[in-house]
Amino acid sequence: MLNERIEYLLTNLVLDTKTVAEHASITPAGFSRLRSGSRSYKRSSPTVKRFISGVYLCMLESGDMDKLCQLIGSHSTQEEDIKNDLSDWLFSKDRVNLRRKVSPEVFSEKLRRVMSVAGVSNSRLAKDVNIDSSYISRMRNGKIPQRRSRLIFRLCESLSIRIIADQKQSDLAALIEIPSEYVTETETAELIFNWLYDNKMPESVQAIKTLIDNIDAFPALKRGPLPDIETIINDEILSDETGCYDGEEGLKKAVIRFLGTAYRYGSKELRLYSDQGMDWMSGDFNVKWAALMTACIKNGTSIKIIHHLERSANELINAINSWLPLYMSGLIEPYYNTKKSGERFSHTLFLDPERASIESFCVKGDEKYADFQYITDSALLAKRAIAYDKMISTSRPLVRMSMSSFIPNEKFSLHYYGSLQIFIGDLSVIVTKITDPTVSFTFTHPIMRKAFSDFVKTTGNRRTIR
Repeated sequence: MLNERIEYLLTNLVLDTKTVAEHASITPAGFSRLRSGSRSYKRSSPTVKRFISGVYLCMLESGDMDKLCQLIGSHSTQEEDIKNDLSDWLFSKDRVNLRRKVSPEVFSEKLRRVMSVAGVSNSRLAKDVNIDSSYISRMRNGKIPQRRSRLIFRLCESLSIRIIADQKQSDLAALIEIPSEYVTETETAELIFNWLYDNKMPESVQAIKTLIDNIDAFPALKRGPLPDIETIINDEILSDETGCYDGEEGLKKAVIRFLGTAYRYGSKELRLYSDQGMDWMSGDFNVKWAALMTACIKNGTSIKIIHHLERSANELINAINSWLPLYMSGLIEPYYNTKKSGERFSHTLFLDPERASIESFCVKGDEKYADFQYITDSALLAKRAIAYDKMISTSRPLVRMSMSSFIPNEKFSLHYYGSLQIFIGDLSVIVTKITDPTVSFTFTHPIMRKAFSDFVKTTGNRRTIR
């Protein structure tokens, strides 16, 4: 069936559903129906065609088109041929059971969380759907009703009515990780139904799992092969006297010059901040950036970075994951600012107090066309250093790292995962690796604490209270 093959495709290609939906220009509700099989689609359906285009664009951006072609058995390099082959594969008559059933742990945790949003107890929900409250209790402990049972439809409808009546659509949208405008009166029950039976954990929980797996793998965690620094920088780049770089491509050139100079001349410290979107760091440039940052750290350069964290939990955790190999050097001090940034303007400040700074100020959303100033004047650099220090004064550490196991004195809940102990307290989360080599990470941001709490509840890890 189409929905089984879509699920198989998304799982095996490790595709982010939100990104595919955006590239396909399909609403979250429409994408949910496509995945669930709640509606029948023909090969000629505009929704199916948009889905195929979305998958193609995702694989093109990631550089993993070969994986897609191998999975669907395509031997072409032409866009239209690959899309046609993907269409043939999606509508193949081979009835292989590709769909993964939702696990009891995931279903029960999702039901608990959506009931919390709706503000309804076991007894109240049972009364609404005319069943015994003990059955709701069993569902919250892993009993999964048949997907097509009348009970589950009544249950989703009841939850939908309460959420809409209490105007909690935005809370539901945050829970199932879709824009709030898509939680409409006619779509809410279906969104809840499809979400409950989707075996995929919430994206924030999956991101936490990746983070924990990375810590568990220490010190084996490392990036893929990085290019030689001398293939990225040369004397011409470092002696460039350009004072203004145009747009995102200009920013890439400025950053290579900035980091290359810091590496070549052994800068003591770099200070970084940007609330600009990070799309410009994708693709081949990300590998160059990682190589330059790693080279600076190996050179002994310390780096302070104030992360822009007014994003979703998933984006925040993925940002930490991408920086984790660098955090483990011990030379990076990551912070988050406690003051909210505005929604009108975007600002970037990359500072090497001894040598240079890159900075921009533009209307938010206009970064592709912004001017990025490259400053080397010592008096101006001193002013920028004062400005950065003011930001640091209103910031808190995002991650604190220690090369030893750590057992807190305060009251924490303790959970186990592999060789890790996860301590969750009211104000912080501590993840400590107790096998050699030991390492501990402390997270204080409220979003991180909630994401870790959701993870241990969803995965059902063993728990004790200190």
